[in-house]
Amino acid sequence: MNSTPSATPAMGQASFASSLVARSTNFLVPLVALAAALVAGIALIAAEGQPPFAVYGAVVRGVFVEPRGLSDTATAATPLILIALGYAVAYRARVFTIGAEGQYLVGAVAAVGLVTWAPLRELPSAPLIIIGCLAAVVAGACWSAIAGYLSLRFGASIVISSLMLVYVAQALLQWAIRVGIRDPDSFIPASRQIGAASLPTIPGFGTHLGFLFPLVLGPALAWVL
Repeated sequence: MNSTPSATPAMGQASFASSLVARSTNFLVPLVALAAALVAGIALIAAEGQPPFAVYGAVVRGVFVEPRGLSDTATAATPLILIALGYAVAYRARVFTIGAEGQYLVGAVAAVGLVTWAPLRELPSAPLIIIGCLAAVVAGACWSAIAGYLSLRFGASIVISSLMLVYVAQALLQWAIRVGIRDPDSFIPASRQIGAASLPTIPGFGTHLGFLFPLVLGPALAWVL
């Protein structure tokens, strides 16, 4: 008679403990991964005969002390963070892929090609930015769909096919900056200047507004996933 009422608090305590362990794991796993990466870096740097802590110190000074160090780092980190967020969505859907770099490159080529296309390049900044973003999304999605089709139609591994498509995308980029979207005023292979399609710069920071996108998308995806 008394076994049923006493089971409810015990189940509640077990559920709370399980939730606490899960939350602690979610917090500790990134810290452990960061520590492991730092230790691996120390080992690799030492294997090259260089002082690891001096190298790490130079990295920190380059980011936080040198002029434009922080803004340049933020600019370079923006596409990497966006790619990582895309991987998080794919892995949550139980799709293991490593081809996001190729999708990023194809999206970039498509966006530059469209916003610098003669009929469109004289448009105001706002519609050009929107057109460029949409072009990048559609082109990247179509590129990723190739690996999906190969998997569904022929049973090809998405990991292998998406990785191989990265090399194809790199070759496409090399062709594009030399032929397809080459800047005629440049003496070296380079794409045309996107002009009004450039994102505004964050005042006082020196990097473009795109850096705010992953800062907003990260917490949003953490809540959704």
